[in-house]
Formats: sequence, C-alpha cells, structure tokens
Amino acid sequence: EIIAVTMGDPGGVGPELALSLFKERLDIPLLLIGDYSIFERARMLLKLEKHLRFLTDISKFDSSFINVIDVGIKDHYSFQKTSSANGKAAFL
Repeated sequence: EIIAVTMGDPGGVGPELALSLFKERLDIPLLLIGDYSIFERARMLLKLEKHLRFLTDISKFDSSFINVIDVGIKDHYSFQKTSSANGKAAFL
C-alpha cells in the first residue's frame, strides 16, 4: 500500500511538512501529489539528499526516490507567499 500526501497551499507549510516525512526515514511508501517545482524548492530548503522523481504511472513507484505526481497547476503562485492563486491550488 502507498500513502498519498497532498501539497496543500504552496505558500504555506504544506510542501515542507509533506517532505519532512522523508527526513524521519519512515518505512512507509509515500507518494506526494502537487506541483513538482514547489516540492523541489522545499526539498532543497530542507536539504534532503533523496531526490524527487516525476511519476506518471503508479506501477512505477520506486521507494528509493521521493515520488511526485504533478497535478499540472498552470496558475502563477509563489513558494512561501500568500496569494489567492496559492489558496486555490490547495484544493487541487
């Protein structure tokens, strides 16, 4: 079984909180859902050594990476900043 965790508001703590689960080295297969670029910025901020992997097919899940399904949000939003676009992205 794989547990999916959504990004939440890209301007809030959601991306960092989701990625912090990987710092804990939990033995749980986690899948992140959200914007790949926001997760990558959060990964670098947290200094995680484990790399992100863009996933389009769940059968190709690989726990040696941080697997991300990019929801393809096209609005402009900002990492760690409050905006209406960020709030809208939290519900995708």
